[in-house]
Amino acid sequence: MIGWLGDEEVRGANLIIGSGKSKWEKHAGLIKTTLPPSNSLIIYEVRTLTSKIIPKVQNGQVSFSVEIKLNGRIGEDWSPTENSFEDSYLEKAGEAFEKKIKELTRNTLNKLQKKWKIDVLGFQKALSVHYPDVWEKMKDNWDEEFSKIPIDVQVKVHVREFGLKGSKH
Repeated sequence: MIGWLGDEEVRGANLIIGSGKSKWEKHAGLIKTTLPPSNSLIIYEVRTLTSKIIPKVQNGQVSFSVEIKLNGRIGEDWSPTENSFEDSYLEKAGEAFEKKIKELTRNTLNKLQKKWKIDVLGFQKALSVHYPDVWEKMKDNWDEEFSKIPIDVQVKVHVREFGLKGSKH
């Protein structure tokens, strides 16, 4: 065993692999962040989560793109001044959640790639399926190779609604 992932890093790993919801749960997890300028707490209830790891090979160089798409709603909003029922607010909240998710996934990838040099999230599988010849050349030294490969994370958060109906004041 190399080490432990903390709660936030496990959340980042689950986002990368598109995991987190069991058949007994009503949602696929919660994402907590703050909303500028007041830095008030908002919580996103993830209803659906999809993720795709896409390998790319250009001029012999391997890279990956991770596409994460979430659908959900704002479960809690502690901002005393924002109107949670306006579309512009939901859009602003979605951007704050996207930023938080990128931070979570980046921290997870930094620990796995740079600190531990280990792939436990399935990047090797995606590469071997889409580029078997490239995988054959890299597989014997995969962990070292993986530690150097650029990974771009794209996040799209859709906020359907504010979780509670009625006035929050």
